[in-house]
Amino acid sequence: MRRFPSYRLEHTSRVATEWLARRVQVVVPHVTLQLTLLHFAGLPHARLAAMASVHALHIATLLYWQWSLRRGADTATVAFRSNLAVMALHAPLLVLTGGLPGPLAPSLLGVLTGSMVAFGRSARSWITLGITVALVPTIALASHAIGLPRLSAAWASAVAAESVLFSVLMLATIVMRLTGAYEAAGEALDAARTELIDDAQSRARSLESVGARVAHELKNPLAAIKALVSLAASTPREDKRAERLRIASEEIERMESLLRAYLEFERPLEALQRASVDLAGIASEAVALLGDRASLASVTLALDAPDEVRLSLDARRMKSAIIDVVSNAIEASPRGSTVTVQVHRAAEGARVDVVDQGRGMAPHELARLGTAFFTTRENGTGLGVVLARLAATQHGGALTYESEPGRGTRARFTLPAAEAA
Repeated sequence: MRRFPSYRLEHTSRVATEWLARRVQVVVPHVTLQLTLLHFAGLPHARLAAMASVHALHIATLLYWQWSLRRGADTATVAFRSNLAVMALHAPLLVLTGGLPGPLAPSLLGVLTGSMVAFGRSARSWITLGITVALVPTIALASHAIGLPRLSAAWASAVAAESVLFSVLMLATIVMRLTGAYEAAGEALDAARTELIDDAQSRARSLESVGARVAHELKNPLAAIKALVSLAASTPREDKRAERLRIASEEIERMESLLRAYLEFERPLEALQRASVDLAGIASEAVALLGDRASLASVTLALDAPDEVRLSLDARRMKSAIIDVVSNAIEASPRGSTVTVQVHRAAEGARVDVVDQGRGMAPHELARLGTAFFTTRENGTGLGVVLARLAATQHGGALTYESEPGRGTRARFTLPAAEAA
């Protein structure tokens, strides 16, 4: 139980709440029966009156603990203090009935056992044990000082039997609650394990689909395309053509990098290669890279950024993430519209907003965004958002979306100030 303290606290709280809630109803008939048996056993009236006063104090403390629980007191603390109060109140009861040889001695052991079971191997158990050990000589000396009462052996045995039965009842209640806590813990662990297994299996199936689909779509033509582009770039006829071929080559390399990431998606994300870089510069490069694609789609691509926003980032990973999000925005935008990339300094670090004027998304679409293979495009896979969100998260930030049907979409990268260079 020391490895799972929450279950111990849950058990202690449950026992304290349930036991204290009904203890008065249990203690009152117990006290009545005990005093009646002691009367027939021959205990002097003065001692019976003193015992009645102690029991009345006991009931008053129980009512106080119930009131404390209703006021929101910590149940584990209440359980511990109430047990100490019961332990302390047992001392005068034992002294009045003959001390350790008397008929109520088993009740002291019952309270101690119940506390040890309830609190386990904790400091509270050791404190309770220490107090019990200290009470033993005190009870012995006090009972010897006031004298041992003469009790009928038969009735004294009846008192002892009743005391044992009450202690067993109290201990059984605690043990049953402990068993219930163990069963609840086991069920919770089983449910958590089943959920983890289901998630792992679902992830494995998704990864298999990712690898097969991406490999089928991209892997084979990439080598041929890259060879052709490299050949054309080696003998350019004009500067603009050479620049476009260079950009195309970079884009193909990025696709190869993403393909490796897809096919190795089941492995943990590789460590970031951080360096002090200009986030505004990364956004500018992404906009330049996608300029021709936006032109072909008749979409204006605009950049709104300060001169420099330096952060400690993996430039390649963040550039890839921004490209994925901007590409989605371009594809979602109607002809003649504008996609704006905004870079902001912020108190929490920095933000990159990608704002489009597309058709937007309904709430149910927005909720599923970022799920592999969920996409609003005919030939999309939804994996770009997944990887972009993973990149943002690994940097300690987040990628969030705001969208309404007919009003476009805003994608926002946030990076915390803790990552600032």
